[in-house]
Amino acid sequence: MALVVTLAPLAGWAPVAGAAIILNDVVVRVYDNTGLPSLVRRTSLTRAAEIFARAEVEIGWVHCPARCGRAPSPDQLILRMTRSPATAMGLGSSMIDPVLQAGRLATVYVDQVDAMARRSNTDREAILSRAIAHEIGHLLLGTAEHTRSGLMRGIWTAEELRRNHVEDWQFSPFQRTVLRARLAAGNPARWNAGVPKVSPGRTGS
Repeated sequence: MALVVTLAPLAGWAPVAGAAIILNDVVVRVYDNTGLPSLVRRTSLTRAAEIFARAEVEIGWVHCPARCGRAPSPDQLILRMTRSPATAMGLGSSMIDPVLQAGRLATVYVDQVDAMARRSNTDREAILSRAIAHEIGHLLLGTAEHTRSGLMRGIWTAEELRRNHVEDWQFSPFQRTVLRARLAAGNPARWNAGVPKVSPGRTGS
């Protein structure tokens, strides 16, 4: 996707002492290649998780490489936060197999997010969290298509970012139904036993 202006047991995971062991709907491995300050990364992932929580989807973030001792299992999603290549056209991209209607890798271009935040004079973490949720949304919905409104639209304007209407940054009722149906069917996975639940208020770091 191009924004203009735009799950199996986890190997190597050591549960935090006293943490409740509850099922997550989705576990995402996070690779930050930009050296984001930990507070910025944590805040952005927390806000992204809140977007999914409103769609009744629980996201668990696993920060790599610190907590990733082995290669990801087929049921884990991967989020890369990196700098954009010269050919980048937006805030991020997702790799979707149109035949299988599935994907595992989402990428967010942090430098493009920062440029958008400066142009629109809006919160860096807000834009980053929405870009993360948008790209992960493509993976979970199994499509690279965009909508005309809501979080999954393909064009974000500076005016929309400044206006900050809640409905502009959420999944539609239909998308929420699709997300829950795909997760219930095991797409990408229903079970992540042994992974501490990450509530919208905190991340796994």
